[in-house]
Amino acid sequence: MDYGTYNYQIFATDDSGNLNSTEQRIITAGAIYPIFSNYSDNNASLTGSGIGLFNVTVLNTNGTVWLRINNTNYTASNLTSNIYNVSVNLTSGIYNYTWYSYGNGSTNLLNNSETKYYTVNATSVTPTTETIAESPKSSSGGGGGNYILEQNTKTEELRIRTWISPNKTVTTKIKEDKRTGIKEIELKSKNWLSGAILIVAYNETPDFCSIEYGDEHKVYKVLDFNNTIKSNSIDSGRLKIGIQKNWIYGNNISEIKFVRCYPQYEEMKSSYESETDSEGIYNVYISGFSAYAILGTLAINKNKSTSEEKKWSAESKNYNLDKIFLWILIGVVIIVLILLLVKHRIYLKEKIHSKFFDFEFKFRIGK
Repeated sequence: MDYGTYNYQIFATDDSGNLNSTEQRIITAGAIYPIFSNYSDNNASLTGSGIGLFNVTVLNTNGTVWLRINNTNYTASNLTSNIYNVSVNLTSGIYNYTWYSYGNGSTNLLNNSETKYYTVNATSVTPTTETIAESPKSSSGGGGGNYILEQNTKTEELRIRTWISPNKTVTTKIKEDKRTGIKEIELKSKNWLSGAILIVAYNETPDFCSIEYGDEHKVYKVLDFNNTIKSNSIDSGRLKIGIQKNWIYGNNISEIKFVRCYPQYEEMKSSYESETDSEGIYNVYISGFSAYAILGTLAINKNKSTSEEKKWSAESKNYNLDKIFLWILIGVVIIVLILLLVKHRIYLKEKIHSKFFDFEFKFRIGK
């Protein structure tokens, strides 16, 4: 069917030849609207003034894409087949922006994205995140770079927005962990990685976290990661997490485990790194975001096993001592019997010698 507007009506005849029809309807072919996704910017990274960077992926576009910032339009550059970019000099303030594009159908239908917000001089306080490493380095062109964009300081949730160009590894130090215990987040990107990460800490297991653990484990926290980052844009990741020593020692914890709650239970690879005066520091290796439970293995079970081993060892030791005592007793009895036998032989020998002497004496007297 060619592009255009069409009228249609359906007719039908029954077995008796009666004719009936639906009402007339109108259909438009080629109603193709542009689709916007993968928004990214360097919001809240500028102080005073600077270049605002805006990226978006647009599907079904005829190639005409522009960004409207506070009612001013800026033509977008086509970075790749579907990714468009705008770079704008901005001064201190709060801006709203919306992407626009025409569709690639015959009627070139116009569509726009949702409205988003951008702030220059977002906060005058010390930044709560810091990019401490990135490898390899980003290019300085308009294609973007590695940025940790924002952390919300007004709630007890850890909220981070990030934009990382393809095939980069960025380690971000968290200066205010919002009781999540997270010290660093390291992400390695496969494709353009952008979006928001919202991390909420639960001190008790929430209903949505289904994990398999018994009485031998105790839950420290459940960290729930909600994010708008596409899973196929993350190659791998690492979380550095601090766990309070007073919880570890107070509950007699012998081992720390990190398990994923959904989509299925999975124990994550982790390693102990170091400790501070108040925390033990661990690294957890992830392939994406989910909800993760931090579990401690109670040392009481280990002690129970050790107690049983000690009991068994003591019983074994007692058994061995009993055997040694028995053999000593047998040895003593044998020695006593030998002594009695020797004494008896001496006695017989002396008796025989005495009788012989008495006989010889009498013989000599009689002679």
